[in-house]
Amino acid sequence: MHKNGLPDAVIKFIETVFKDLVDENLLRKCIHGKTQNTNECLNKLIWDRCPKEYFVEKGSQGSSV
Repeated sequence: MHKNGLPDAVIKFIETVFKDLVDENLLRKCIHGKTQNTNECLNKLIWDRCPKEYFVEKGSQGSSV
């Protein structure tokens, strides 16, 4: 380890998280690219029609939903 590297406790914690993320059972759920849940997908559809960057009137906002 470098003399200014991360403490061993932090490295062990990060390694644990990475090992959990590469678990085969977890990765099997992502095989078909279905990584978004239903609510995330709905929110994306709404914000695609009515972006946050622009001001819109209440009527336009409602029709986006």
